[in-house]
Amino acid sequence: MVEFQVFKAALDNWWMDNYSEPPFIGIKVDKVDTCREMIINGLGYAIVPSSL
Repeated sequence: MVEFQVFKAALDNWWMDNYSEPPFIGIKVDKVDTCREMIINGLGYAIVPSSL
């Protein structure tokens, strides 16, 4: 869980450094396969750690 918190903090900081508006998050998923299938079907984008 700590690794996720560190990753999320780094991602949040990167977003604030690059964009003036917060991200619009419509769906969160907890499975990489689900995320991949959604992207393949044109349902958005994902930012995931390189370990996946």
